[in-house]
Amino acid sequence: MIATPGLGWLTRIVRYALEFCGLALMIVTAAACGNSGGSVAVTQGLWVPNYHGNTVAEFLSSTRKTSGTPSADLTNSGTDLAGPYGSTFDKSRNLWVSNYVYGTAGTGSLAEYTLSQLKNLATTPAPSANVVISGLTGPTGLAFDSSGNLWVAEYNGNDLLGFTPSQLAASGSPSPAVTITSTSFANPIAVKFDKSGDLWLADGYSTADATGSTGEVFEFTPSQLSTGGMQTPAVSLATPTLAIPFAIAFDHSGNLWVANRSSKTLQEFAASDLHGTGVIQPAATVTIGATSVTTSTGTANSIDTPSGLAFDGSGNLWVANGTSDTNGSLAEFSASQLKVSGSPSPKVFLDSNPSGTNLNFPAQLTFGPSIK
Repeated sequence: MIATPGLGWLTRIVRYALEFCGLALMIVTAAACGNSGGSVAVTQGLWVPNYHGNTVAEFLSSTRKTSGTPSADLTNSGTDLAGPYGSTFDKSRNLWVSNYVYGTAGTGSLAEYTLSQLKNLATTPAPSANVVISGLTGPTGLAFDSSGNLWVAEYNGNDLLGFTPSQLAASGSPSPAVTITSTSFANPIAVKFDKSGDLWLADGYSTADATGSTGEVFEFTPSQLSTGGMQTPAVSLATPTLAIPFAIAFDHSGNLWVANRSSKTLQEFAASDLHGTGVIQPAATVTIGATSVTTSTGTANSIDTPSGLAFDGSGNLWVANGTSDTNGSLAEFSASQLKVSGSPSPKVFLDSNPSGTNLNFPAQLTFGPSIK
């Protein structure tokens, strides 16, 4: 069993204060301490799993300033990467990646790369993973809770798994500490925690509670995560305009953003509309549609097979497009562009090169340490 206590208002205040102090300490440490290998800054690197390329690429903030076809600043091409789809960093800034092998039960895995390994990618670009958790069935979305437990959405397994820090300390095939199943699940693919410690899960093809939609987004409370077993989601977001939601993210105000694979749209759902229990169908407060953009080889859709969402520290939203521009692309929408519905041209659009060595079906990207 995983202990996931609920967070009251006082607990949240203390947690945010600690997170702020911890971030400040990390910044001071990164600035003051020397590193062997690459230098490290905090939360400036954009790390992108390339599902078809079997790599994870880092793009620095300087590389992401203008549109173009940049090479990745660093590339992890380790042999333990096989269909890398989800990514997240733990509290020690170690990178965790989910390997999704389509249609083959028991062959999916999780791979951990330490901060030290990431800092040495320039000289050792294909490191062996420090830890490999094997025997999974189609793992995709990854998210750590505040206690360091790792939650995994299994796209093919139709479940949500929780692993404790001790289970993640060494390679093996441990039975998850918690397994959550639901009759609402069809293909769970993405997970994110909100500010209250509730877990939100995007299911691209669930229609259990939907009225005219394809796909739903579910909320599970800390109590449900602690209990495990067969669960009915605390909230089922089943707005009719959802169209195969494949990625989710929360902005700094707690609003939920959903990437719809089928309609090639991004939708914002206001934090105030996410309260309640059972099935809810609020209207999206903002919808961003696709438009045509010029690339190095012609044109591409600004949003196409959106497979990952991540907000930077300034409130700009980065979208991983799995198939836009042949091998995929990254699109940045500024915070101001996200305030009103429309089909704006991205602030920055990074397209793939013809061989796909920089981007090759980019999936669930994440921000982490900037390593030069």
